[in-house]
Amino acid sequence: MKFYLYSSPAYGLLTSFDELDYAVKIYGVNSNQLRIAGDTPFTFHCGNDVEIVYRREDHYHNLNNRKDFDLESDGIHVIKTQILGHYSNRDTDIIQKYYNTNIKVLFLGGNLEQFIFSNNPIDDRMWIDKISSSENMFLIHNIPLLEGKRNTLFTPKMAVMDYVMMGREQFETRFIDIFYAFKDIFPKVKKDYRIGFHIGGLRNKVMDRETLLKELMELGVIGMDKFYYTMSSRRDTDIHQQFCIDYGYDYNEYVKYDNADIEADLSLDWQKRHRYIPINYTSGLSQNNLRSEIELVYETNLQEQELIFKKITEKTLKLIMLGKPFLHIDPLFYLISKKYGFKPYDNLYGMELIQLADKFTIHLHQNTTLSVEEISSEWMPLFAKRVKYLMELSEKDWISLIIECRYISQQNLLIWKDLFYNHSVLSHIRTNPHLYSNLLV
Repeated sequence: MKFYLYSSPAYGLLTSFDELDYAVKIYGVNSNQLRIAGDTPFTFHCGNDVEIVYRREDHYHNLNNRKDFDLESDGIHVIKTQILGHYSNRDTDIIQKYYNTNIKVLFLGGNLEQFIFSNNPIDDRMWIDKISSSENMFLIHNIPLLEGKRNTLFTPKMAVMDYVMMGREQFETRFIDIFYAFKDIFPKVKKDYRIGFHIGGLRNKVMDRETLLKELMELGVIGMDKFYYTMSSRRDTDIHQQFCIDYGYDYNEYVKYDNADIEADLSLDWQKRHRYIPINYTSGLSQNNLRSEIELVYETNLQEQELIFKKITEKTLKLIMLGKPFLHIDPLFYLISKKYGFKPYDNLYGMELIQLADKFTIHLHQNTTLSVEEISSEWMPLFAKRVKYLMELSEKDWISLIIECRYISQQNLLIWKDLFYNHSVLSHIRTNPHLYSNLLV
């Protein structure tokens, strides 16, 4: 069967990097051609059953810009959705134009935000359902809770690949280098703090973030010498000031670790004009991550009420790549990270939190809708008390805990590397009877 590839984010995703390296050796393909999807088209074979055609870049632009551009019927057209989840008319136009035709289309549906084809769950459900009901379209995605849908398949490879491609392609800056990934630097850096917690905005209805902050203030964790709490004095100042009044904190002391300089130049306007995130933003975040032993992570999708759209983003992936232990502040992400194959830091959570996370998991499998507020009301007080417990451990017990965590971090790094280098969409297709029979036979 023949595959047509059009975009550079599909590099290393449809096939594994080992298979691409083999193609370089056997077919004399320049590896740089693969990264940019080929200035000139070329073809190589992957095993006995697959032929892959890397097309010229203008084919990719034709898909975007020309309504009269027709896809051939002699192969499978691999379409990679947008990395940041922006609405893509190209993708949805293809779904509408070729629905239940003799043109086979395989969407690689991953991004680092909530959704795949649009920026709201209603539209995304519509497009996913349309693909699921078709006879000629397929979706391989990075949403672990999207289960049981015909013509769809989850792979964690999509998540790790999108994070790398976001750095290399979208913003022209390499997140991997900036976060010191795979360099064994993090364990060797002297840490000033035990636990880090870094707050962005509070007005975006991410209730877990606000709820946890209140709980930590009430317990006196905010302000502990070894707790590295940062916030921006340029964002939601009135809310932070009110918190200080409510809980008896001196505001000047509260903002002693002000990360306003990190976000100073971060704006959509900057990104549109310069096509990359300001270097002070990414380097500043990396320095934040290097200064503490453990991170409290609130994921992008905490506020998403539809459970199927909850998935890990760069907030989790960068810590795995760095080798830094972390705690998700949402119990559902404790479950979700395991669905990607990563090992949770059970020694950090403690048995009481793990049992509560299991309770939410049961609700999840029974299709019970739990609101953010319901989760917060039961989980957050217990989670905050656990953070305080960790902060008050003796130095001897803390060191022992960190040694255990680093072993888990090493395992997760190996899992990440295996996903990135050895797994591929093609391997999933070959081992899935439904997809294989519909695509390759």
